[in-house]
Amino acid sequence: MPFAPSVMDEHFDEYFDTGNQNLQPFYFMAMTCNVIPDKRYLIPAVVHVDGTARPQIVSKESNLYFYDIIKSFKNLTGIPVLVNTSFNIHEEPIIRSAKTAIATLRQKAVDVLWIGNSRITLQDGL
Repeated sequence: MPFAPSVMDEHFDEYFDTGNQNLQPFYFMAMTCNVIPDKRYLIPAVVHVDGTARPQIVSKESNLYFYDIIKSFKNLTGIPVLVNTSFNIHEEPIIRSAKTAIATLRQKAVDVLWIGNSRITLQDGL
């Protein structure tokens, strides 16, 4: 499954087309919408096969810390969108421990795992 995009509020309309829907559900990743066609190649990990995504709008007011992280990424790359995920396998509970995260890595659900400052891959002998 593709991951969900988190986007700075002032750049939402540059990447996503809601068809003039109320934006409130997009603050909670509660609804899908179309990704602007000429932006899809910039954020392929979050675009569904039908060209849609389930974005989260992030504002200074809703989450200043996360907003500043996205802003820093935008300053480095020009892209105001980050991948956001609850880190779980479809129909499984959210991963809440290093042990479960490593088990998920072993299932090849992710390629790289970061726990604290440690980068872990299957090549590390897990």
